[in-house]
Amino acid sequence: MFDPGYHVPVLLNEVILNLFELVADHEECLLVDLTFGGGGHSFAALDKFKNLRVIGFDQDKDAIEHGKKFSESLDLHTRISLVHQNFNQFAHTLSVHPWWNPSKTILILADLGVSSHQFDTAERGFSFRHDGPLDMRMDASLELTAADIVNQFSEEKLAEILFKYGEDPFARRLSKRIVEHRKDVGAIQKTSELEAVIFHAYPKKLRHGRTHPATKTFQALRIAVNAELDALMSLLENFKQLQADKCRLGIITFHSLEDRIVKHFFRDLNKHDKKYRIITKSPIIPTETEIKSNSRSRSAKLRLLELSKLEAYVQKHKEKETF
Repeated sequence: MFDPGYHVPVLLNEVILNLFELVADHEECLLVDLTFGGGGHSFAALDKFKNLRVIGFDQDKDAIEHGKKFSESLDLHTRISLVHQNFNQFAHTLSVHPWWNPSKTILILADLGVSSHQFDTAERGFSFRHDGPLDMRMDASLELTAADIVNQFSEEKLAEILFKYGEDPFARRLSKRIVEHRKDVGAIQKTSELEAVIFHAYPKKLRHGRTHPATKTFQALRIAVNAELDALMSLLENFKQLQADKCRLGIITFHSLEDRIVKHFFRDLNKHDKKYRIITKSPIIPTETEIKSNSRSRSAKLRLLELSKLEAYVQKHKEKETF
């Protein structure tokens, strides 16, 4: 129940099984899909849970337009509401949405990966496998592009970005080669140009490994352009502000920077506030079968956290009785 030509969702079965675990049969509930993309998780959930409604967020206008058309083709448009907005202020947006009811079971999902459609659309500039302009903006209204960073930032600042967001041990070597290319050849405007610069800057013995040398550079630039880690922190802080009686949050990450933030945030909430409970002591990862059919799922990790004010209330009174 999704459009495989637009995007193939990762950990689909695992999301349906674990995120919706607390939903009773025929219960009216709400899924908040903070990274709607191709809508794969949302459409699958709508098909399985007939009393479910979905509020979907996405900063990518293409995703919103595709979602509206696809939901209409499935006659699901009355059960899905799409919001063209980044998730960094979702708590406020939900609070004024007509479908918001804090007394109902709330499921929240954030898939932090780039959609297949974005990767495969050359003019978006997310992948070096398709030659296109060095853009990488999730939201086309943003001013800063990957080309701006590559061609305007200092060697020192470039090295900082490549090391901090790409965790590339050769960050200084790569930034130096980029700046040299700018001086000797000219601006780097295409994904293929940057890929070639990075490939030849890498040590020869490491150029043909399992992971392409440019992978970490493209990741780092994408994170910087879209301020992805700042947005993730805003998402988590928004969740703390949420006024709901029973809610489960699921976050799918794709690299260690994201996963580390989510893991530590969940632990801190669980440690200091009894109404939060960690569902996944270890992250849920794709099966070998899924990885073989969709290689982009390889690094995906799903972590879940539950908010239950009722459980916190019961636990608090149990503790009082022991004194």
